[in-house]
Amino acid sequence: MLYFAVGDLELDGGIQVTASHNPKEYNGMKIVRRGAMPVGGDSGLLDIRDRALAISDMSGGQTPGQVREEDVFPGFVDKVLACVELDEVERRRVVIDAANGMAGVMLPPVLERIPIDAVPYFFEPDGTFPNHAPNPLLPENREFVIGRVLEDKAELGVAFDGDADRCFFIDD
Repeated sequence: MLYFAVGDLELDGGIQVTASHNPKEYNGMKIVRRGAMPVGGDSGLLDIRDRALAISDMSGGQTPGQVREEDVFPGFVDKVLACVELDEVERRRVVIDAANGMAGVMLPPVLERIPIDAVPYFFEPDGTFPNHAPNPLLPENREFVIGRVLEDKAELGVAFDGDADRCFFIDD
């Protein structure tokens, strides 16, 4: 949604505080620049670090930028669904493990418009991640969704990370 907002609103950039798929003890920032391009070590992040470290006195007349509120959620949902040919989707039973992360917030408006039988698990956001760490890269965090696909007789399982920007697909 951060990438969408920066691109759709033609912003100079954006920052999201996220732990992503890391353990709950950690936070980080996802930074994007104009055009919704990610900022990393090779694309400006080190410059940002150097400029921040060079600021020794914040009383030198810096002025804040403008702040405005924008609800990008409806446009984001429309953009996601524009990537799917809904009339081609066959009704399937799909187990979805949101891992108590952001997928539990972001997916319901998408799922209500897709013709599937979604079986949601752990959609309640909880930063303590009481059920398992939100990192589907680790096999132990996929065990739940694999078990549910089999027990719920689903044809597909999806396990999301904490900020819902990556997922694993599990077939039957």
